[in-house]
Amino acid sequence: MAYTKKQTTNSFNLYQTAVKAIQAEQFKLLYVLAGEERFLVSAALEKLKVQLGLASDLKSEIDAHVIDIDAKTSNLDWPSITSECQMPPFMAKKRLLLIKQSKLFQQALGVEKQAAWQTFMQALCQSKACVCVFLEDKIDQRLKHCQALSKSQDCAIYNFSYVEQPVLAVWLANELKKLGLKITNSALTSLLERSNCELFVLQNELRKLKLYCQANNLTAIDMNVVDQLLQRDMKADIFDLLDAVSAKNLAKAKAIMSILQANKQVFLVTLLLLGRHMRELLVAKTRPDLLTASPWKVNKLKAQARQFTAQELSDMIRFCADCDTVYKSSYTDELALSDLLLAKLVKTDLDIKFAELAI
Repeated sequence: MAYTKKQTTNSFNLYQTAVKAIQAEQFKLLYVLAGEERFLVSAALEKLKVQLGLASDLKSEIDAHVIDIDAKTSNLDWPSITSECQMPPFMAKKRLLLIKQSKLFQQALGVEKQAAWQTFMQALCQSKACVCVFLEDKIDQRLKHCQALSKSQDCAIYNFSYVEQPVLAVWLANELKKLGLKITNSALTSLLERSNCELFVLQNELRKLKLYCQANNLTAIDMNVVDQLLQRDMKADIFDLLDAVSAKNLAKAKAIMSILQANKQVFLVTLLLLGRHMRELLVAKTRPDLLTASPWKVNKLKAQARQFTAQELSDMIRFCADCDTVYKSSYTDELALSDLLLAKLVKTDLDIKFAELAI
């Protein structure tokens, strides 16, 4: 699969904009770092810490104060954080006040909170000795106070949404190019799928590939390198297994199950992942709005869910639960149980009960 550079604004562009301003020490008094792409949220925060002079543990301990609200706005002690933002730094360029999971930016502020917020912002602007960072999962930029922050020259909101697979592919190829490495399209696609298009995972895989290629004097990465170095994600096999089930291809389903067992995956773990995956498919089938995953995974789940009816998925989830119960409660031949499970998944009206295999 060939990838071309996407010309739309994405989280990488937003991250570069944030980092450029931070490295130029164009500090804002208040930052809101949010979004599903937690890697970029963490990376932006680390860049800010470095530029503020808080890279060392000692300086961070002295000039940084962390408050974890734990998603309960009632835990916000407004007098305390207002006082904190007025304290001057001791060793760093500015003091850092880090507030986690306040949920202040997901709902409108009431009269009392609005007054406390304005008092806090006035103190922060008057002090100018502190940088306040809110780390949030989600924000609603339609809210009045969020819009006010967006327009303020003293504040910045960076909402890092999931990076789409085509954009991620271009980024990955460029990162490898910086290391002097080329990668085939098939290896690139496989690498993205094995990492579930998650930046945290991809960063670790990049380090592995870099060290492996340096040790073996390689300048190109193909499927052989990926297969040899990176473990295949079991979830990918589960996807393939359900594809075989939807196609009523029992032989292929058994072959994939054999691969899972050959990789020394415990049967119960396979059952757990299979059941979890089918529950996700049922959600994708009936309430896709409730799915919380990367766009890449959501699209894959929706596409696979279309291959089944909601009733079939419900029956298949029940089969996995029944199989799990029999396996745990009696001595049962694992291979026979596995074969029966696959047979019932392929033919949901098969009238054989798992309990009949119990010894």
